[in-house]
Amino acid sequence: MSIQRDFRHGIRIARAELVRELRVYTGNTRRAIGFGAILVAHGMGLVTAVVGAHVLGQAWSFSAVDPYVGPIATVLPIILFVGMIRRAGRLRTIEAEELMLMIVHPRAIVIGLVGSDIIQLVLWFGVPLGIVVTVLGIGEGILWLPLTFGLVVLPLLCWVGVWGYACGIWLSRLARRFSDPDRLGRIVWLIVLIGIVGGSQIVIIGTDGVLSTDLSALTLYPLRAYGALTFAGTPLAESLPVGGLVVLSTLVVLVPVGLALATRQATALWFTEATHRSRVPRGASSGFTVPRPFSRTLAGRMAWGHLLRGKRRSSELVRILIVPVVLLVISLPAIYTAGEHREILLAGIGVVIGAVLSGFSFGLNPLGDDRPWYPLLLLTEASSHTLVQSRVIAGLAVGLPVAVLVPFASVAIGTTPLIGLVFAGVGTGSCVGGALVAVGIGSAFPNYDRRPYWGDETALPSKTARQVFLFFVAGNTVGCLVAVWTLLHAQPLTAFLIGLGGVYLLVMAGMLYGTYRYAVRRCRQITL
Repeated sequence: MSIQRDFRHGIRIARAELVRELRVYTGNTRRAIGFGAILVAHGMGLVTAVVGAHVLGQAWSFSAVDPYVGPIATVLPIILFVGMIRRAGRLRTIEAEELMLMIVHPRAIVIGLVGSDIIQLVLWFGVPLGIVVTVLGIGEGILWLPLTFGLVVLPLLCWVGVWGYACGIWLSRLARRFSDPDRLGRIVWLIVLIGIVGGSQIVIIGTDGVLSTDLSALTLYPLRAYGALTFAGTPLAESLPVGGLVVLSTLVVLVPVGLALATRQATALWFTEATHRSRVPRGASSGFTVPRPFSRTLAGRMAWGHLLRGKRRSSELVRILIVPVVLLVISLPAIYTAGEHREILLAGIGVVIGAVLSGFSFGLNPLGDDRPWYPLLLLTEASSHTLVQSRVIAGLAVGLPVAVLVPFASVAIGTTPLIGLVFAGVGTGSCVGGALVAVGIGSAFPNYDRRPYWGDETALPSKTARQVFLFFVAGNTVGCLVAVWTLLHAQPLTAFLIGLGGVYLLVMAGMLYGTYRYAVRRCRQITL
């Protein structure tokens, strides 16, 4: 087929992918509400950025913007590029892959997938940044700023989309060459995550625990020169930076090269089969022995099954491991600058991580996770209460040790025993609450779409469920920790404070019980 025909087919595929993505977010009332909440959250952030840009354009000169051009032009493309690699590894193909490969050339499918990703990058990042830059330009009287911004950001987003997809497909092919690709993938992504996020925190925080105001450590000067092209004709870029023009020309040349490379990698991935050696030893028994804490009840035995599946399946294990890594790395600036309260902060971070793990591990998509086993579940004697309780118990088995042991361990580095004991108590309640609310939120926003993720076909929790859960659990846990720490150092408790705490606990208990009952009711509605 000709390239022109492949591009025509690719445009149709990209349009179909965008429609499918939109239907995923608005397929029913619950998803539509969640998608609306996400749009409202992004809209609030955009309004804040627009107001800040307007004030900056009215009150300051472009010299105030200069220190931020380099870091933004460096960090943003790197984050987007890594995100596109991860997305390409998870969404490597389209629906009805076998049928599509019989109808069109693989290049058309790659063009469609990459085109869909580029359009989404433009909508989620390009348009909001363009609005902010436009307001900034109006405030300074530079009316051509939106045009130069578009000429700079569009080639960058095209390069990110094309090469992110190509690298993601290449990593998927590379992983299939190893006898244990899951372990390789886990190691690579953990190293990348820690390197990017942790490294970015270390370079802006000095060893003395003081935040550095020098942002040059986060700047790659070719990208800084490329970002300065946006402000061509302004005092920020008195002369057209030659380095920026070189980067622009390089990006334009690399886009078709990356498209050709992505087509070759995707073709090799789609038309070859991977052969893996079985990791089950000879003579191994097909059953498993349930340890005593879990063997007492049917829900406990099912929870042990969830834990074993989480250990054996890379997609489940990565989903569990990624939470503490991300939260811990994000907390690095606060840990560095905490001073004499560093031990208490570490104990609190352990409680938050444990509470999030309790629900994030197995509770955020109970209906989608169990869908392949619906025929078996409908034939068992397990009740809906048992099915939901098994996920709650499995989540507590993961998060509760973290939320309890970290505060106790912090006593060894300076935390008082009273604070360690109280924080452990708060962690216990937060873990129970996180596990209960997770099954309710996951049942309200299920995701049944199974896609390749870390070597497995799995249905990941929906973005709405993840965001609502993290906001609710992390926010309430942090609030409880701050309130408890304040009360421990305040004057004697009054009847008003005791009553206020009692009302809060009653309201939270009612909400948690309601989410649990909702999950049970949704589980009863399971049908083939």
